[in-house]
Amino acid sequence: MDTVGSITLPNNVAPSETIDISIELTAPEAPGRYRGNWAFEDNTGKQFRLGSSGAGQIWVQVNVILAPTNTPIPSPVSTQTGLPTTVTPFAPRQLETLAYDFISEICSAQWLSNNIQQPCPGTGSEAQKFINLITNPTLEDGTALNNPAIMIVPDNLNGSIKGIYPEFLVQNGDHIRAIASCESNSITCSAIFRVSYQDSSNAVVDLWAVGEFFDQRYTQIDIDISTLTGQRIKFILDVTPLNTDPGNHVFWAAPGIYRELLPTATLTIAPTITATLTPIPTATLTSTPTAIPQTEPETQTVLEKIQKFFSDIFKLIFGG
Repeated sequence: MDTVGSITLPNNVAPSETIDISIELTAPEAPGRYRGNWAFEDNTGKQFRLGSSGAGQIWVQVNVILAPTNTPIPSPVSTQTGLPTTVTPFAPRQLETLAYDFISEICSAQWLSNNIQQPCPGTGSEAQKFINLITNPTLEDGTALNNPAIMIVPDNLNGSIKGIYPEFLVQNGDHIRAIASCESNSITCSAIFRVSYQDSSNAVVDLWAVGEFFDQRYTQIDIDISTLTGQRIKFILDVTPLNTDPGNHVFWAAPGIYRELLPTATLTIAPTITATLTPIPTATLTSTPTAIPQTEPETQTVLEKIQKFFSDIFKLIFGG
């Protein structure tokens, strides 16, 4: 990739400080995948790599393809109606809700062009606006969307266009979803799309980036941001155009934060088992009749007993 062999940092860089470095590269003419590796070099000419192991590299990789033709791409046509088909790429799923819509909140964001704040909505004609809201965009493969899109028209701009959205409290199950695409038939389209965020310390962290150009294919984005759960984050949608052609039109289609509805714990009360007690037969003590000797009933009176007593004595003494 034809470029200079080295560049000098613009100033002394302290630990934890960040700077932007720009290098112009020219891709080879022959189709193929090319990669260039870069390294830091100290003032003695000694090169060093990145990370605690000293093995990390800075690299740039490009995929050169044949240039597209000027032939317009027809939209897919329904065989039933004869009209272009439309799709809804990010309708909330059954267990999902749209937690934040970057489209409806477009003017809640601070839009910057080359770090200069831009009005929202843009002023002037559609061709003069850096930022446009497209109701039914058509992707570069000809597919028409039901979802709206944020179109970026760089025109003579040579720098990034980014929207910094207000703080958002991230929750578990949150995903950022969008489509990065050139506008249909924008054959000179080429840009770098980037999703990043600014945390409470104002540090900017990149989440995702891709180079998009008119190759009749678009890029779907699905970024799991659950690792940021509990933090208040300012999300940033950034587009850096790679040429200043007036026909270089790109857009973010259906950008939003979608929240997966995680299953909640359900307390299930087990049925109460009611014990039915069956009486156990108890032993009944039954007395066995026992024969009791019967005595004659006493029929003698007391007087008769006395008389008999004396009679017995007289018989003993006198006989008889």
